Amino acid sequence: MTKYLNSIKYLTITLVILALTNISVNAIGQDTLSGDYNTLVIKSGLHIIKESVIVKGKLEIQAGAKIEFTDPGVLICEGEVIVIGNINNKIEMYGKSKLEGIGLVIRGLDNNTNSKIDINNTVFSGLQLPLFFDF
Repeated sequence: MTKYLNSIKYLTITLVILALTNISVNAIGQDTLSGDYNTLVIKSGLHIIKESVIVKGKLEIQAGAKIEFTDPGVLICEGEVIVIGNINNKIEMYGKSKLEGIGLVIRGLDNNTNSKIDINNTVFSGLQLPLFFDF
């Protein structure tokens, strides 16, 4: 009976360690964005936007970035927009299923001298307004 209880004890400890490892890997593997930025660089990996994120200057999204928008999540840029994926490593902007966020809003192009916009190899899906220009 003691061997059986020890086996259960070790199995329980192993399962707890595996669960904690999985939680920490998921926490490291994603980034939740919020707030206001002068410049924002979004690197490859999973990023989540659950509210308004405002970029006053340059927004750069690098190849391999996956951005999940949850309602009322929106990414607003008031300056330069550089969103360049690769043919084999696209950028993905998508809404969370059943809680679709808004998307990317580019604002004030007519008032800004830094109004360069370059979007390539980017996939928008399941968003309320995937790409919106607000003049």
